[in-house]
Amino acid sequence: MIGSPRKKKNGRIRNQRVRILLVLLVIAVVMIIGKLLIFGLVMSDDFLSDSTYLSGTDAVAVIEQTLGVTVPESADNFTYYYTAWLDYYMRIRIDMSPDDAPIFLQQMSITCLQSPLQDNLMPFRTVEGDDDWWQPYSAEVYSGVEQCGDNPYWSLVVDQTNPDMWIVYIESFST
Repeated sequence: MIGSPRKKKNGRIRNQRVRILLVLLVIAVVMIIGKLLIFGLVMSDDFLSDSTYLSGTDAVAVIEQTLGVTVPESADNFTYYYTAWLDYYMRIRIDMSPDDAPIFLQQMSITCLQSPLQDNLMPFRTVEGDDDWWQPYSAEVYSGVEQCGDNPYWSLVVDQTNPDMWIVYIESFST
């Protein structure tokens, strides 16, 4: 007999097993490649966060909207940084006349920042790698408002080292 039914059946079963194993192997390879691609995206900073950095006049409208106040005519050197994923972190820097700073601070919509400034209060932590524009720690004369608010949290420092131009630093974050 050329091909017994038993051998044909065993051959078909073997072929089906090989096909099933190949299909499973292909599925496993596709899943591994997909997982690596997704893991690579998830672990990249671009995927994890929505970051915005604005300076100069580009930052003015965003700062005004965020703080709920119009920046004074004397204001200059605007910088805004915002990053978010599940929570957010924001920094704002504005240079302005010492005459305009108290009015500006009192008009902000963040009421907890309207507290009286406390001399020599630095609520910010020094962070290695801080941007050049964020240097409240170099202030020689300053006052601030301790962290306030209830998620989001706010902090503020006014660098009064230069009697002609004060620097207002505002930091906010949520958890």
